[in-house]
Amino acid sequence: MATRAVRKTRLPSGSAERRFWMAMVAALAILVVWGFGGSFFLRGILPHQPSYIDSPDWPLYAAHGLAFGAWVALLLVQAGLVAAGNTALHRRVGTLALLVLPLLAASGLAVIRHGARHGPFVPGMSAPELVTVAFLSLLFFLIAISLALRLRHRPAAHKRLMLIGTMMVAGAGTTRIPAVAAPGLGNFDPTQLLLVPMLWWDWRSLGRIHPATLWGGLALVATNTAMGPLAEVAHWRAVLAVLFG
Repeated sequence: MATRAVRKTRLPSGSAERRFWMAMVAALAILVVWGFGGSFFLRGILPHQPSYIDSPDWPLYAAHGLAFGAWVALLLVQAGLVAAGNTALHRRVGTLALLVLPLLAASGLAVIRHGARHGPFVPGMSAPELVTVAFLSLLFFLIAISLALRLRHRPAAHKRLMLIGTMMVAGAGTTRIPAVAAPGLGNFDPTQLLLVPMLWWDWRSLGRIHPATLWGGLALVATNTAMGPLAEVAHWRAVLAVLFG
């Protein structure tokens, strides 16, 4: 009687899954604090970086920085609760996203409008380029996070989209890291590199690439790549003029 051999695959445990995503969120938070450290989070500790915080309009930018910091902190807390197995508290704390998200969106739009009218503070960036990058990053973030919240009952998609959405807006800080801002690297965003361990983990834990990682990651890279060329298109600049003056 012929027998068929069955290959056994050892899949990661649930605790390993939770530790992995906790590590991913922690890595993103470290990049954010490192990137924005000299201009906001660690002013006076890290070398100073030019910032709108030094301008008379600093309350607007401080409000946006605090809203963004609150979002990253919330993401860290949520990942920690899941890693600790406390999903009930995770769901309750998650309602805070409905408070932080509008504050982040409103302050972000206000900062973009101010940058459009008074000029960018990022060396080497024109006002249309700055507004394009900031606006598309915020739009991508809001779409990805809204979809993630809608899919909160599908944890695999939810956590991937939450991370990918936050990766987009984190680029405003991570592209300031001295090693990344070196000549020759352009506006390369190191947060995109976090897609590599996500792809590896999908393949190891699922035997395939999860659709949220695949399509979310492709959208992230495509949007980042299109920002620079789009900022030079005359019709797009006309749209920005209508939206932000």
